[in-house]
Amino acid sequence: MSRLTTISETFDTEIKDWLDPTNPAHAAKIARACIALRNNNGGQLIFGFNDKTLQKSVSGIPADVKQTYHPDVIQQIVSRFALPKFDVEIVFEDKDGQTHPIVLVKNGIESPVMSRSAYENEIRQNTVYVRTLSSNDKVSSAEPKTPDDWNRLIRICFDNREADIGRFFRRHIQAIAIELKQLSITPAVEEFLNEGKAQFDARMKEKIAEGKIPPMPINGLREVSLIIQGDFEPLPVKHLLDKLFVRQPRYTGWPAWINSQGFTNLETRPYVKKGGWEALIANEHYADKNAIDFWRIEPTGRFYVLRTFEDDTAFSLLNRNGKPGELLDFLLLISRTAEILGTGKAFAEAFGANLKNTKLEFAFRLTGLKGRTICCWVEPGRRIIQSVKAEDSEVISKCSIPLEIPQSALWQSVKTITQPVFDIFGSGVGDSIIEEITNNTLNRSL
Repeated sequence: MSRLTTISETFDTEIKDWLDPTNPAHAAKIARACIALRNNNGGQLIFGFNDKTLQKSVSGIPADVKQTYHPDVIQQIVSRFALPKFDVEIVFEDKDGQTHPIVLVKNGIESPVMSRSAYENEIRQNTVYVRTLSSNDKVSSAEPKTPDDWNRLIRICFDNREADIGRFFRRHIQAIAIELKQLSITPAVEEFLNEGKAQFDARMKEKIAEGKIPPMPINGLREVSLIIQGDFEPLPVKHLLDKLFVRQPRYTGWPAWINSQGFTNLETRPYVKKGGWEALIANEHYADKNAIDFWRIEPTGRFYVLRTFEDDTAFSLLNRNGKPGELLDFLLLISRTAEILGTGKAFAEAFGANLKNTKLEFAFRLTGLKGRTICCWVEPGRRIIQSVKAEDSEVISKCSIPLEIPQSALWQSVKTITQPVFDIFGSGVGDSIIEEITNNTLNRSL
C-alpha cells in the first residue's frame, strides 16, 4: 500500500514542502532531516505537503520532480553533511495526480550520526540531530532536548550493536533468555479480545442501521488485543491519541491502529466510547474493496484492533480473479504480526512505561480460515512445499514480551503467534524466513 495513503508527522516520518536541492539552505534542511531520521533508526522524508495542514502543496512544484530529486542529488547532499555517511533510497509515488518524492532512510546505526559541516542557521557543525518532541508535543528534527531523547538514541545504538553479535546467539541463547524472562499471560488479554469484538459488532450494527455503512461481506478477520502490564501512569483521554500517534512507527502505508483523525470522512474519525477512543473505518482503503478497520485504545494501556484480511479485499488480487475466502498469504501473516508487535512496543514507550519491569501481553485471533489455502500471492516466488486446505475456522495464539526486548529478537515472538496458524494448514516455514520477513517489515524494506 502506498506510503501516501495517510499522511502524518511522526518520529519516523517527516513532512516537507517542495524544496530546491540546489538551494544551499534547502539542501541543509534536507540533510538535517535525514540525519535525524537516521538517528531515529530509519524513517521517511516526504516532500510536497504542508507540514502543518498536511495538505498537498500547490506552489513550488518542480517542472521535473524525478530529475530535481534524483537519487544521486539527494545522496550527494547527505554525504556532504553527514558523518559518518549513510545511504538513502529515493522512491516516487503518486497522490491525486501529483508525483511526490520520498527519501527512505535506512536503520542500523551503531553510533550517532552528526553533521560534518554547517550552513547558516539551518544546520550546525558537529551536531547530533534527532526526532524530538517540542513543548507543544509536535515532533521535529532538532538537537536532543531531554534525557529521553538521549536515552532513546543510545538504546537504538545498543540494540543495533546487539543485532551484530551473531545469529547463533540471537536465535538460540536469546530465545532461552526471553522464555525465562516472560511472565505468565493473564486471562485479561483474551477477555479484552472478546470485549473489543463486542464493541465492533455493536458499532457496525449501529452504523448499518443508520445507513452510514452498507452491509458488507466479512470473509475473515484478524483481531488483536494488547495489554501493557507494568509501571506507568495512565494517560489523560484528551491527550491520549496525540501522545501515541506521534510515536506510531509507519512500517506500512496503512499501519495498525491507523490514525484517522485527519480523514475527510467524518464518520471514520475517532470518538470516545466507554472511557476510551475508538474508530470504525469501512471502504476507505485506497487499494482495497470492502475493507473494514476497527480499533479501540484505552488510557490504562489496553488496545484492540480488528481488520479484514487483505486476501479478501486487495484489488491487486481480486483483479487477478482471486476470490474472497480462498487464500491466506503467509508473508502478510508474518509481516502484519511483526508490525503489530513493533507498534505495541512503541505505544508502551509513549506511555512512559519502565523498560525493566514492563511486559506486553498480546492475543491474536484469526477467523474465517476454513476452506482457505495458504500461499504467497504477494511474492509468488515464495512457495509452501506442503500444505492442506484449512478445516478449522478459528485460531487464537498469545505471547508475552518484555518491553526491553530488542527489535532484532522480535521474530521469536512472531513465530510464537504465527505457528498455530501454519499448523491449521499442516505447513510452516523455516526460522530464517520468519526472521527475514520480520526484520524487513520492521526495517521498512519489505
